Amino acid sequence: MKLVVFSNHALLQMQERGATRDEVIDTIRTSEKLPVKENRHTYRKNF
Repeated sequence: MKLVVFSNHALLQMQERGATRDEVIDTIRTSEKLPVKENRHTYRKNF
């Protein structure tokens, strides 16, 4: 598996939203990958 590296911005957003690193990694690895724009993707999972 690829290493997940969090930017400072991502860590601040996670803190504001009450998300943990484990939740974010789980979402990236197990949820559906949806295209957004310009080679970017989004992942979504309800906990």
